[in-house]
Amino acid sequence: MIWGFIANWQAEPILKRLIEMRVLVLLSLVWIVSGNAYAQQRKPFAMLQGSVANLHDVSQPCSRTGLNGITGTWYPRKSDVQLLELHLADISRLHNQDGSQDIRIDQPSNYYRQYIPILVGKHRLIYVNAFSPTQPPTPPASWHTRFINVCDGGPAEWSVIYDPATKRFSALSTSAALPVPPPPP
Repeated sequence: MIWGFIANWQAEPILKRLIEMRVLVLLSLVWIVSGNAYAQQRKPFAMLQGSVANLHDVSQPCSRTGLNGITGTWYPRKSDVQLLELHLADISRLHNQDGSQDIRIDQPSNYYRQYIPILVGKHRLIYVNAFSPTQPPTPPASWHTRFINVCDGGPAEWSVIYDPATKRFSALSTSAALPVPPPPP
């Protein structure tokens, strides 16, 4: 039966073209879906919803300046996170807020990042907690769900505040006593 179909293959050019197009569309869809799944797995950020534990860690991180006045949490839209990611390179223009050293984050996208939506009064902000992918070489397995609080990490661990209303970052904070880590591979 299969051989009969193949023998008639040349006799049916319209059917052949239709099957080729369907196979091409199917392969394209598989390629797109697998590419998106890989890209989502490789994105070094996670959205942590503002639990009580996360809000406490944001207000009192180890070896960095915390954020006072947190009154709650909120649920950012997908577009808020997309715009944050789009403007991520703007972080490299900020200076460490404690002023003890002139520390800048050259490639913020190379760090693992945790986004915690917070309310300060009625103002919606996103706290960005970032840590180096090289110290240790892989992050803890729970980094997608639990706040990573590194003590004495120097500029390898940092935080900033993102304001979705203005699309700006502020308040870069590091424990800058340690040297800047090497760039990730």
